[in-house]
Amino acid sequence: MTIIERARQLRSQIEQLAETLDDEDALDYMELFVSWAEDIAYEVDTRVRYNGILYKCLQAHTSQESWNPEDAPSLWAQVLIPDPGVIPEWIQPDSTNPYMMGDKVTHNGKTWVSTIDNNTWEPGVYGWDEVVDENEPTDEPVEPTEPTEPTEPTNEWVQPNSTNPYMTGDKVTHNDKTWISTVDNNVWEPGVYGWDEVTE
Repeated sequence: MTIIERARQLRSQIEQLAETLDDEDALDYMELFVSWAEDIAYEVDTRVRYNGILYKCLQAHTSQESWNPEDAPSLWAQVLIPDPGVIPEWIQPDSTNPYMMGDKVTHNGKTWVSTIDNNTWEPGVYGWDEVVDENEPTDEPVEPTEPTEPTEPTNEWVQPNSTNPYMTGDKVTHNDKTWISTVDNNVWEPGVYGWDEVTE
């Protein structure tokens, strides 16, 4: 067996082993995957590199120039599963490669976690909660404060979904008024249904 034949045999074995990696590991070892090319019969779930990005095949097909991964979203989806040690910048997905519940991204200088599966929404619009690290150290000195009368916190109303509804007794402010929820699992806007205005 010549060196070239041996190299081809090894390359084939590497490609077969690469297919056993999950998406998270595949992103760490993208160089193991072949580059997309024309006139190749691709099977579902085959992963390829294209312009430095890893894509996964969604439909079995024989490739042609206009069906490259960037131009054919019905055939290819970018692999978006992040490295658990790195929170990636949010990328607009489509219905073929949405974010799933628990996925974390950064967007507009903030960190977000998806609260729903199959999430194609932009963080801050729907389906995401901002991640606030309460244990993050600060350089500012903490000054003691005088004890004050406890007050019931009232937050600005935010449109919830079925995973984080307001419950009976929750108070919010909305349109310069204070409201209290009169029902559990409340996803309605104050003033529409399920809220009473608080007048003091």
